[in-house]
Amino acid sequence: MSRSVQVWRALNAIESRSFEYGSSDCCQFAREIVQQITGREIEAPTYGSESEADDIVEGFGGYQKMISALLDQEPSPIDSLETGDPVLLEVGGQPIVGVMFANGVALKTKQRITSVSAKHVKTGWHIEAKNG
Repeated sequence: MSRSVQVWRALNAIESRSFEYGSSDCCQFAREIVQQITGREIEAPTYGSESEADDIVEGFGGYQKMISALLDQEPSPIDSLETGDPVLLEVGGQPIVGVMFANGVALKTKQRITSVSAKHVKTGWHIEAKNG
């Protein structure tokens, strides 16, 4: 199954869920897609509020360090990223986690799943798809 199809399936499954910290937020959205593509369970700290999420990010030293630690890899060159790869963006001065998709980035906001231009990508991580 192609990465695009895997991401579409994950988007459809996540789209109907209301935004909720710790289960259906931007980080969990990206985590589910990475798990769908890699077949690997990504262990992550649990949280249930924005302040708990902020504390976790701060404890890691920021989003980039947190994502690198959870994926156990350093960021990749932006031009090597492909559909489904998790990325860190800055939109409206706020950091947000999304995934590369088509010609942009898909992300989960408090209102809905949306897409933005890839020009907002600050860094990303290329993930390897599971075999078969």
